[in-house]
Amino acid sequence: MYQDDDRLQDALHKYEQSGNLEETGAEPIPGSDDLSSLVYLAASIKGLNHPEQDGATANQEKRRIVAAAEVKKQKQHASSRSRNGGFTG
Repeated sequence: MYQDDDRLQDALHKYEQSGNLEETGAEPIPGSDDLSSLVYLAASIKGLNHPEQDGATANQEKRRIVAAAEVKKQKQHASSRSRNGGFTG
């Protein structure tokens, strides 16, 4: 198992450095899945455009998270104060 993982990692590293799938040496491994198909899959995924969030939506989400954190902090602070001002006597 680890040998397969090591060979896949080596092939991916070679691909990242060369950018050429033929230079990876990703030949099939007897008794396991085709290593070359995994390298081709990784290369395909790497070539895809990744989704990006627009700035307005990101800022709105950030404000919402900060507001929720402030509400939580205020609730914790209010619940930590005793009703008699901290005097227990």
